[in-house]
Amino acid sequence: MSVIIPDGIICNASSFNTIASTSGTGIYNPTPIGGIPLPTTCIYGAAIAARVGFGAALPMILVNPAGPFVPIPGVPTTIAPPVPLILARPTIIPKQNTGVYINGILVPVNGDLINGPGATPTNVPLTGATLYPTILIGTNIPTEPEE
Repeated sequence: MSVIIPDGIICNASSFNTIASTSGTGIYNPTPIGGIPLPTTCIYGAAIAARVGFGAALPMILVNPAGPFVPIPGVPTTIAPPVPLILARPTIIPKQNTGVYINGILVPVNGDLINGPGATPTNVPLTGATLYPTILIGTNIPTEPEE
C-alpha cells in the first residue's frame, strides 16, 4: 500500500483527523482542524525561488499545537441526542514529531494526534496537504541503535 499523504509533513488549518470518532449518541467525521495560525521567523521558499527563477521566500506559518481547534458537529446516531452534539478538540498530542521546534513551538505534523475527549477513539492521527511539501519531520527514525 502506498502512502499518498505521508506522515511528517507540517500541519496547517486544513489538516484533518484521519478517521471518524463516535460517542454514545453521535459520529464525528473527519473535519479540518482550523486553529490559530502562528507566523514564525523561519523563512521557507528562498532556495526554491532561486532555483526556478521566480517566487518568494515567506515566513513559515504553523498551527498552534495548544489549540483551540474547530469543534466537530456530530451526526446523531440516536433519536434523542444530547445538546449540544459537538466534539471539542482542545489540543494536538505529539506522536510523529516529538523533538523538532520552530521558535520554541513543537511543530505539529501528520501522524501527530488530535485530541477529542468524549469520543472513541479519543486521539486520532492528523493528515492532509501541507504548505511545505519539501519538509518531512520524524520520518528518518533509525531502526538500529547508533554506536
